[in-house]
Amino acid sequence: MNENMTMEIKIPKRINPCPITRATIELVFDSAIPLSTVIGIVYNEFKHDYPNLRELPTSQMPDFIRRKEASLQNSPCYLLSKEEGDYALWVGEKVLSLTNQGSYVGWEALRAKFGEMHERIKKISLIKKHERISVLYSNEFTFNIMEQINIAISMQGKYLSDAGTGVRLSLKDDKFITNLNIANDVQMQDKKESAKSSVIDIATWTGDITNDIMQELEDCHTKEKRAFFELLNQDFIENKLNPEY
Repeated sequence: MNENMTMEIKIPKRINPCPITRATIELVFDSAIPLSTVIGIVYNEFKHDYPNLRELPTSQMPDFIRRKEASLQNSPCYLLSKEEGDYALWVGEKVLSLTNQGSYVGWEALRAKFGEMHERIKKISLIKKHERISVLYSNEFTFNIMEQINIAISMQGKYLSDAGTGVRLSLKDDKFITNLNIANDVQMQDKKESAKSSVIDIATWTGDITNDIMQELEDCHTKEKRAFFELLNQDFIENKLNPEY
């Protein structure tokens, strides 16, 4: 085996500027409670934390359609939020997602917030069994990130990194799956028409819940973070992102 195939890299505690625009922890679970009851139970428990309740289009779909379509089974149907709040809670029949919106609060704060939410959910007996835990991060850059990653795309010997280039990858590491979506020349919804960005979206998850759910969550985050920094060129990290170790 070629020893140069695998290279250990240092993982920064943080970088500046922070490219994270959205961070989500998603829990998929088994429950015998129907959606109409789930949202009532969850909102009653969290209404002081997230007083604003909004129905999503999936909530209007008949139950048999939502349960039959694989793409809809774990989709949120309601959004609980608070004006000027750092977090929002997405609720489905068998899914709860905690999202950090706006400035990134940091992993320790996000993890603690999820842990608090999970303890409260356990007390109201909503969850029968944990089925999947995921962490999802969206990162935005104001330049062509394709020129700064450790992935090269070529066609007939020509390196492709121009506008419109995108890459999707799915990586398996033990019982964890990491899905990467990298794209440049992306028009962000909250940006002016002339403003284009590059994005790196990373989701790491496992459906093999054999340990404490908080430990599984921590392992997901560790693998997600490593995938992000292994993706980026080391010179770019050191010279442009001001890493703190």
